[in-house]
Amino acid sequence: MTITIVEDNESLNFAIKLLLEKNMHKVFAYKNADELIDDISNIGNIDLFIIDINLPGMNGLELIEHLQLYKNSSYLIISSYTDIAHISQAFGLGCDDYIKKPFEIEELLIRIEKIEKARYPKHKIDFGDKCVYDFQTKILEKNEKKIILSRRETCLIEILLHNKGNIVSLDLLREKVWEDDISSNTISATVYRLRNKMMDNSILTFRDVGYMIS
Repeated sequence: MTITIVEDNESLNFAIKLLLEKNMHKVFAYKNADELIDDISNIGNIDLFIIDINLPGMNGLELIEHLQLYKNSSYLIISSYTDIAHISQAFGLGCDDYIKKPFEIEELLIRIEKIEKARYPKHKIDFGDKCVYDFQTKILEKNEKKIILSRRETCLIEILLHNKGNIVSLDLLREKVWEDDISSNTISATVYRLRNKMMDNSILTFRDVGYMIS
């Protein structure tokens, strides 16, 4: 998923971002509402907002009201406020979940996985020209015929599908698929082989930027 974090505690902000990126999510992190509002037009589709209530300036609940154009996004509140008034207000604004601070970072991941399953109940994703990928079996099919993928091709297709509709940067692909500072030509060659196996052009190239499945 594409996930946006708004949390003014820098160490917590960084820890959440690192955890989510390790789990193949595309993450944008901000320390306050103004930073997000200034940059939000550059992000594209956002699956999930993770927002702290007690932000400097515009607070988290006010920010959620400001983000009403993103009605198809999910919202998860993280906050030290434990009173019913704040919790009720958050859910009244349409939040999907509310985690009270302090919390174990792994608990956040469990909550996010639950939201993801609710947003995408199918473990199979249809894309391109009659292509289907099954996240449980790790099998890609084209016209109901199985396509054999290498480990890196599997990682590549998964990170692109997790961020369907958004550009996945070359740097993120290097980190998540290769775990090495390889050249863009190496990435391009893997994409080329994957396209040939799929006989499909649904993987779009954004030169010197990254790739996207629309």
